[in-house]
Amino acid sequence: MEENNKRRISLTVKLNALILAIIMILAGGLAAIAYHVNSQRVDQYFKQTTAQDASAVAVFMDGDDLQTLLDAVQSEEYSQVREAAIQAQDEESIRDWLEQKGLYDRFSQTMDMLRTYQEKLNVRFIYVQSVQGNTSVNLCDPDEDLLYLGSIEVSAEEFDEYQSNVRIEPTVSTTEFGWLCSAYEPIIASDGHAVALLGVDIDMNDVMKERQQFLVSMLLFSGVLMLLSIAVTIFLLRRMATKPL
Repeated sequence: MEENNKRRISLTVKLNALILAIIMILAGGLAAIAYHVNSQRVDQYFKQTTAQDASAVAVFMDGDDLQTLLDAVQSEEYSQVREAAIQAQDEESIRDWLEQKGLYDRFSQTMDMLRTYQEKLNVRFIYVQSVQGNTSVNLCDPDEDLLYLGSIEVSAEEFDEYQSNVRIEPTVSTTEFGWLCSAYEPIIASDGHAVALLGVDIDMNDVMKERQQFLVSMLLFSGVLMLLSIAVTIFLLRRMATKPL
């Protein structure tokens, strides 16, 4: 009789251990699948948001004013003014030059507009560049001073294929400015040609925070589920140990 009881208990332990193992595997698998699906949704959400932000702001940019500014900063006269300003680390000379050319007020209004959108949309960077081959002419950036105006920037490797001011879908890249999701929308002049691009960058660390928060939630859920499974298993083991099958 005692030997039968031992066999029964041994069988019960094995059966409940198997059930517990299956529950743990299922819980872990469901957590992994849920995390993968949610990560894709988070990525898609941020990419869509970046593209929408770029498109929305580009509509309010004056292409004709930006074309005038672009022509001015690409002139030999401005190149000399900017070079002297950089050597002296004096942006006031650039401000004076823009005022003399009647460009400063519109430039300042554009910068204020970008700064406002940057705050409202809660994006990392927002700026205006004119793409020319594998380089870009920097025009407006609320995070930079006047010495930045007219500087030339080589395109990142991820953007080598884009040689003009065309729409660029959300792209994740790592540059000197960080790990970013970037989208670009053309700014159109009155004659229909694309003068420049309105760029919007979202910090990918924000994306990872969303992923990590969901991962923590799933791990907590899986942990609670396993604890409940263990509690039920212990209860059944005790019950089977005292009562016959």
